Amino acid sequence: MPDVKPVPRWLRAANRAAIAMSRVGLTMGPVCVLTVPGRRTGKPRSAPVSPLTVGGGRYVVSALPDSDWAR
Repeated sequence: MPDVKPVPRWLRAANRAAIAMSRVGLTMGPVCVLTVPGRRTGKPRSAPVSPLTVGGGRYVVSALPDSDWAR
């Protein structure tokens, strides 16, 4: 089983700032905001993500390790 490291404190604040900036129309490179309904409550959950193309494959990378949208 891989070692799980805690999320740095500054990362959550940076993600909130990226989401707020995206909502007002400011962009930060390839960062987009992905909003999906929560698994249990159905409330919309947002996470900043970066779409990438590597070797012809398309991937979505998130800085949040606890993003449930991938499940």
